[in-house]
Amino acid sequence: MATSLTDAAGRFPPGAVLSGRYRLVSLVGKGGMGEVYRADDLVLGEPMALKFLPADAAADPALMERFLTEVRLARKVTHPNVARVHDIGEAEGRTFLSMEYVDGEDLGQLLKRIGRLPAEKALEISKQICEGLHAAHDRGVLHRDLKPANIMLDGDGRVRITDFGLAELTRDASDGRVMGTPAYMSPEQITGGEVDARSDIYSLGLVLYELFTGKRAFEGGSLQEYQELQTQETPTRPSTLLEQLDPAVEAIILRCIEKDPDARPSTARQVTLGLPGGDPLAAALAGGHTPAPELVAAAGSREAAPVGAVRALMAAWLALVVAVVALSGSDPDQLLRSPDEKPPQVLLDKVRTLLPEVGYRTPPTDWSSWYETDRATHAARDAAAGREDDTAAFPTGLRYAYRQAVGPLRPRGSMISGDDPASVEPGMVSARVDATGRLTALHAVPGGPDDTDAEAVPDATWAALLEAAGLSASELEPVDEPWLPPVHTSEHAVRRVTSPGLEGWRVRTAGQRGLPVVFELLPPASDAPPPVGGSEVFEWFRVLLLAAGAALGWRNLRGGRADLLGARRLAVVGFVTHLVLWLGTTDMPTGISAWHAMLVSGLGYDFYIAVHIFVFYLALEPFVRRRWPSALISWSRVLRGRLADPLAGRDVLAGGVAALGFDALMDVVDRVARASGAHLARGERKVQGLESAADAAAGAIHAAGDAVMFAMVLLLVLVLLQSLVRHGWITVVVWAGLPVVLFLVDPRVGGPAEPIELVVPVAFMLVFRWVAGRFGILSCCVYLFVMMLVNGLPLSPDPGVWFAHTTLVVVLTLLLLGGWAARAALAGRPVFAELE
Repeated sequence: MATSLTDAAGRFPPGAVLSGRYRLVSLVGKGGMGEVYRADDLVLGEPMALKFLPADAAADPALMERFLTEVRLARKVTHPNVARVHDIGEAEGRTFLSMEYVDGEDLGQLLKRIGRLPAEKALEISKQICEGLHAAHDRGVLHRDLKPANIMLDGDGRVRITDFGLAELTRDASDGRVMGTPAYMSPEQITGGEVDARSDIYSLGLVLYELFTGKRAFEGGSLQEYQELQTQETPTRPSTLLEQLDPAVEAIILRCIEKDPDARPSTARQVTLGLPGGDPLAAALAGGHTPAPELVAAAGSREAAPVGAVRALMAAWLALVVAVVALSGSDPDQLLRSPDEKPPQVLLDKVRTLLPEVGYRTPPTDWSSWYETDRATHAARDAAAGREDDTAAFPTGLRYAYRQAVGPLRPRGSMISGDDPASVEPGMVSARVDATGRLTALHAVPGGPDDTDAEAVPDATWAALLEAAGLSASELEPVDEPWLPPVHTSEHAVRRVTSPGLEGWRVRTAGQRGLPVVFELLPPASDAPPPVGGSEVFEWFRVLLLAAGAALGWRNLRGGRADLLGARRLAVVGFVTHLVLWLGTTDMPTGISAWHAMLVSGLGYDFYIAVHIFVFYLALEPFVRRRWPSALISWSRVLRGRLADPLAGRDVLAGGVAALGFDALMDVVDRVARASGAHLARGERKVQGLESAADAAAGAIHAAGDAVMFAMVLLLVLVLLQSLVRHGWITVVVWAGLPVVLFLVDPRVGGPAEPIELVVPVAFMLVFRWVAGRFGILSCCVYLFVMMLVNGLPLSPDPGVWFAHTTLVVVLTLLLLGGWAARAALAGRPVFAELE
């Protein structure tokens, strides 16, 4: 062997001592940037790796400058997953770099040897690569040649990223040179474009692709081929090569290898967070991206809730259901509060008995009935509440409406109502009585074959109508009030009621052909002008809003941000809930043509509602998902069919307890306020479901659909406020103040009579905000649904009342919902399992 330091295997033979410090052990590799030797540091007693420039590199000032830059940059990076760079030396006119020696195997060799790694090991290695690369980027260093061959695994299996020989400062990376390994270059790098940390992220994605599947994403034979592949082709989805691949792994790989740098994660830390076990939502938000619905659904806890917590929630749920029903028995805002109120069958018989008595003897071939709210009477009753003349004679705020016709009733819309179809056919009669059976209105079109036909309405007929209204002729006095009946009549009059409790009320009468055409018992101020802003303005607003939603939804679809699956399923929910309500509360006409027309109209309206839901969800949900994705986790899981998800069960329990607790608390506060002469504005009860248990169940199902829509709107407003205000406590104040603003600007409301009336809406907004922030939108939907359920349907603790079926429907619905939620929260474990 020659005594020269040079050797055929490498420039320097084993055993040679360089710079009086490094004894060479062996040549371990050659590359485009020179030779690499293993050596022993005689001063520190540690193994080192010495990297030399090629012999002709010293003549290239630019290459030498890059080599020196490598040292300056690499020395800044100190991380367990990055091979340390120590110093610069020189031997026989050759410059070398001393760095940490990693005794192990590079990832490229390992993959060639075993194909692909097990999923758990691949995930562990992936996270270490990401952390090492993030540390380099954090110091302003780009690798620019990240590939399996530059990733070492030491004897303990720990990752070391090596060979920052092509790294440059981020600010100097746009020199147009093509450097690196073509199979792992980003599109902008392989075409000589501007590169930054996202270029390394692309290379990282290709490394992870190979790590999990055992195959390269792209296979080419030349630089030109790789340029075409990297810039134009989309690799095979990893899940096609490996069926059991975790969807989160595939999602983050595909994001890393997006052709557009703006679509990739902006940091390696975001890639770490996007891998299983990380926080994909935090990663997406940190990168300024809208997280995919599937990513949102995959986030958050998947474990069962603690048994003790579920027991506590269920105990609170049951206790509050009992409390709400018990407190409802003395609710002064209930429409149903008179002890003389009658069930619907009694009211129906009363009306059908009255009509022949007043001359309408032709049997109907078609009829319909329903309950409705008498808003004017309800307001007048509340205005007189607390006065000494507030007697049982005062009508309730609930009406029972009845319509009949000699032929089929043919509504223009989806259901028969007071003015649809129009009362123009002979023999059409409509009547309204309050819940006690007191007649409040009669409108008719004479002309039935068996109807009375005389010149004037007999006094006995008017007396019968007055008696049905709880009045007598002696309690009326004429008034000079201009009024024209809606149809031609031979006689008409207006009289003021003088009986106690009904001062200021009026009776309007009109007759023709010996029959009463109009009979109306009207509360004071019933002719008040309509609110500002007609229905036509509102409909134009709806049309414009739908058009704007369609444009925004289309934009989200084209941008890949829209949750198309969620929008479709939510639209189906909206269609079904409205259809159930329509079928449950609509009397179908007898004629086949009228039945068909009404069916088409009803289905058309339900489809119109579904289109609204679909469009607005596509338009608005991506905004919420980007701004507040954590609020959509359990919601996204439910929309994707995971109805028994533990997190969803927990959120349902939380939302229901919040609603029941709020309602019970407001009941108590209201009673305390009324004891001091004030009262809370609780709103009025809905009247769906009073006729039968089936109607009540239909109303409950419809309330679920309405709750979802209302919750989405409120959450959007809340997110917009948080985006605009950006201060937590100020946002809460503005949010809670929204009902106050609505009271002041809505001409139909006119402002609250007393400040205490704002307690309920303000408290409602605050609780909604807390539920949204703590549990998310699924809890908000349940919160609103339970509120609508217990406040929408009349409740009573007395099982003997005629509307007891509504209480039964509400209680059963709440018990079933709570039981399902508890079972889901516990992942199927028994609620009453023994304590551990």
